[in-house]
Amino acid sequence: MQTLVLSNLLAFMLLFASGTAALAQPTPTSAPLTAPPGPVSHFATSFDVVDAPERFEQVLLIIEFPSGAWTPAHTPGGALYMTVIQGEVSTRSVAALGSEETFPVGATITLNAGDYVEVGNATSGSARVIATAILRMGAPLTIDRAGFSNDAYSGPTQGSGVLDSVVRTPRPTTVYQSAISVERPAGAFAVAHLLLDLEPGVWTPQHIHGGQELVIVTSGEMTLQRHGESQVFTAGESWLNASGVVHAAGNAGDFFAQVAVAFLLPAGRPLTTVV
Repeated sequence: MQTLVLSNLLAFMLLFASGTAALAQPTPTSAPLTAPPGPVSHFATSFDVVDAPERFEQVLLIIEFPSGAWTPAHTPGGALYMTVIQGEVSTRSVAALGSEETFPVGATITLNAGDYVEVGNATSGSARVIATAILRMGAPLTIDRAGFSNDAYSGPTQGSGVLDSVVRTPRPTTVYQSAISVERPAGAFAVAHLLLDLEPGVWTPQHIHGGQELVIVTSGEMTLQRHGESQVFTAGESWLNASGVVHAAGNAGDFFAQVAVAFLLPAGRPLTTVV
């Protein structure tokens, strides 16, 4: 078992497939997703993936948008799929000045490589998204209009002074992130997101998934059981389950726990099967 942590993406590799204008999907694109029984599930969303490289890096991020926070203009280094799980998130197209779209909790946003946008929070409350990026190996997560990596979702550096933090426009920050190298699934597939809440003592039964599962613990601690072994993961840590791996996960602690999950689900396969 391994905890997966996002490695530094190589900024000098800027190969990415060009896309159409940034598109948003207010509703999921596929049939209802069956979450593992036991936990309370939220925001089951799905995105059809097209033109994925034969080998790619899947990056799972939890991004926080404080009130008034906006990214600089950027394009993703590959397709970027977002599910809004708190507040409202807005996008501004650089190609169409004055155009702004707002997406409430549960809405989805798809950003394509080659489309320059700003993403932010125009409300007085905070906002948060689950995001999955599908990147060519070595491609940066985001690229500025000059063609350089600009870390659009990383926020200001810790070295920023007090004056800088006051003067600068608030920036979104990546709270948690994890990545894994992936061989493209055969045939059509989708990225699916889930947010699962587990009170103390809540467990899933043993189950399998129809596609690869990448999980980040966003609150509390989780225990994963598979292959006759148990491992505990705390907030910010992550695990990977390949398709068909029998496992169970639960909250053996004394406090609330939550996980964000991203699946790579081949067409026609069930998300969850209890065994």
